[in-house]
Parts: sequence; C-alpha cells; structure tokens
Amino acid sequence: MANFNDMKLILNKSLKIIKINGIDVAVKQYLPAEDKNAILEIAMQQADQGTILNTFNLDAIFHVYLVLKYTDINFSDEDKQDILKLYDILDSNNVIDAVVAAIPAEEYNTLRDNLLEMTEHYLTYRNSARALVEQFSFFAPNAFEKMKDISKEIDIDKLQQIVQLADKTGMNNKIG
Repeated sequence: MANFNDMKLILNKSLKIIKINGIDVAVKQYLPAEDKNAILEIAMQQADQGTILNTFNLDAIFHVYLVLKYTDINFSDEDKQDILKLYDILDSNNVIDAVVAAIPAEEYNTLRDNLLEMTEHYLTYRNSARALVEQFSFFAPNAFEKMKDISKEIDIDKLQQIVQLADKTGMNNKIG
C-alpha cells in the first residue's frame, strides 16, 4: 500500500507569463481550492440582489475575481472599490480574455461549471416553497414584535407543516 507522504506530492505552483500592454503578467496555472471557493462565494453573494440573482453582475464579478486571484497584478483598494468599473476597464482592454486564455481550460471550465451549478441550485431554492417559508419564519419573529396584533393570529408551527406538505407533494423544488 502506498503512503501519501512517501509520494512527495506538491501543490502545482506553475505560472504562465503573458504580456498585457507590453508588461509581463504571471498567471497561475492552478489555484488552491480555498481561493476557488472564495471566487464562487463572492460572485454569488455580490450578484444576489435580494429578489433576483443578477446574472450579468455574477459573470462580471466572477471574471474580475479570476483576474484578481490568478494573476500577479496589484490592485489598490481604490481599484477594487467599484467592481463593475474595474470589469469595464479589464474587459474593454481584453485583459479578462487574455487571463482566461492563459488559465488551463480544465481549471477554468471546472470553476465555470461550478458557478453555473451553484446558480442553478440557488435559483431552485429561491423559487421553492421551502425558501419562502424559511425566510418568512426567519424574519417573522422580529416583524411580529413590531406588529403584535397580527402575530397572535399566525402560527409558525403551521407554516412548518406547509413546508412538510410541499416536500411530500414535490412543490418545494427541493435540491438533491
């Protein structure tokens, strides 16, 4: 049986050098899972506008964070203040395309596929009866405190029964 430590495996830290406006830019060929996850989570969080998932923002934020995480380009805090403005600058100067082309296809496609899958699961959940009731159950106690008269008429336990009914009838669009 092979021992993992005997295999002497190391993290892939290889770089590909590309030129952007005559300046060498190093593009990582592999990004650690923690950084990949951060890209996905940030893109999802910043694209969530409460009632909708703004898919344009999702795509723009995803690609800006690819540039931020995969390259050695230094951005000031001010540069990162307005992500959509930064996206416009990077996109209109073909920086995003150059960086994406320098990332191995399997690496980029895996990230992109995971973003699309997260989006699908998120939208399925957001449109489910479960999400509606869970969100209502979460916000209801605070709202009820402000509207004591109405709160006496609503039974949170009965709302949970609606979730169970939605589960059993398939109306809940449950993931997995």
